[in-house]
Amino acid sequence: MMLGSPAFAAGYHDAFNNGAGAFNGRGSGSGGWYSGFTTSDYKADGHGTRGHYRWSDGTGGSLYNGSGSGTEAFRDTSREITSVRACVVYTWDPDDCSGWQ
Repeated sequence: MMLGSPAFAAGYHDAFNNGAGAFNGRGSGSGGWYSGFTTSDYKADGHGTRGHYRWSDGTGGSLYNGSGSGTEAFRDTSREITSVRACVVYTWDPDDCSGWQ
């Protein structure tokens, strides 16, 4: 997590894999309360990261971060996330993903 991140409530999930990170949380920021999802790139290897998330009904989504090492991408999901996984993105090979957390 970067400095200045909000405090997270119950229901926090995180996953890490080979330089990729994914986490969710609920907290307060400059725009008020939110329920969001973040994917992070912790490794200077030339590969982007993708975080996947699931909601309690089994649906979900993903978020890509191709901005380089030390960066994060954020999405306000406005729904409670029940599990996450972190992936390193490879152009010609399958993504290298953590298990669902």
